[in-house]
Amino acid sequence: MSVDESPAARNTPAKKAVSLTAAWRTSRRTDAFEQAAKQNRENPMEIGEIRNQIYRDVLRGVPSDGDLSATVITLDSNGDLIEKAIGANETNVLDVVPKSGVAKVFKLGLAQLRQQFNEFLSETAPEMTFLFTQPDSLANFAELLKAYLTTPKGVRPVSVTVAISLFSDHKKFAKMAKWHETSMAHGYKEKAEEHVKEWMEVVQILSSNVKLILLFNQPWFDYRSLRGVTACLRSSDAGCTTDVAVTKRAWKDVPDKDFHLKMTVASTQGGDVSFPSEVDVEALLKHGCRGFRGRV
Repeated sequence: MSVDESPAARNTPAKKAVSLTAAWRTSRRTDAFEQAAKQNRENPMEIGEIRNQIYRDVLRGVPSDGDLSATVITLDSNGDLIEKAIGANETNVLDVVPKSGVAKVFKLGLAQLRQQFNEFLSETAPEMTFLFTQPDSLANFAELLKAYLTTPKGVRPVSVTVAISLFSDHKKFAKMAKWHETSMAHGYKEKAEEHVKEWMEVVQILSSNVKLILLFNQPWFDYRSLRGVTACLRSSDAGCTTDVAVTKRAWKDVPDKDFHLKMTVASTQGGDVSFPSEVDVEALLKHGCRGFRGRV
């Protein structure tokens, strides 16, 4: 320290920023980060923004697994379809979580410091999407996440976005995208109902602070079964909010596509779908469609 550097000068926001940043960027040691944070707690209003900026810097160092190329579909008050593309976003991190459930952020040294990691998630979670391709990985992730969703006093509640790729096993479910005649309900041979039911059993252990994206990367025209297995999402005590998304390329050969997209949303979230007069009922039945008339 130079002879003219007073204690007041050492406590300026600029000095504090250097202290915190050096602790994380230079040493990468969690004990150094904790010590720097401890030294600066006497002025939380100034330090808060500095700390949050550092957390955002940390997130930028987490590699992304591409982007979630999908379209969120909803119904407006008139029952019309609203589509919103989820494309590449340079500020967002997509984490395809492995079977272990250990997301990339759980591997950060910061994860060893419970309060700091909770603050990190609180600040950066809106810029992260955790994608799951199998129920086991979501179950393991949910257990790991529980410890970090207990919010310390003065910290914003952590709200994470979880995307479920419902039919990610291409070899098993690829034929569901084909518009072909069948004597059984669509998806029966692939055991789609049992598969989605397994997903829903895991979803029910998620925290209420989770935003869920159900990604239909294959169509499923058995709307009666879809309504039944997703009933837990429409329950008054449902543990999360739910968006419905689709990968449009999987629906490109489906006739009356908008009608089927509406039915997918309504069967999952609830609501009414008007049955278009131009849709051929007999053709729907021959192609395995079920539960497509009346109130959803």
